[in-house]
Amino acid sequence: MLNTPHAFAGALQDTVALGLVAAALGPAAAGFWGLTLRYLKAPASLVGGAVSQALYPKLAAAGIRGRRVPRCVK
Repeated sequence: MLNTPHAFAGALQDTVALGLVAAALGPAAAGFWGLTLRYLKAPASLVGGAVSQALYPKLAAAGIRGRRVPRCVK
């Protein structure tokens, strides 16, 4: 819920950039731009997904038990 504005702003940024590339350079350049953007963002999304699957359950359990967060992250 807290990440929603950030995610919306990121999606809007990508969409506007793609529209500007399409308007300035044409549809072929926009296609290459979109494909390049997808390939460049893939490693970050894979690492982010793996970290969230491993870390979020530990953080949630620590919050329920009332532990400090830095102690559960090693």
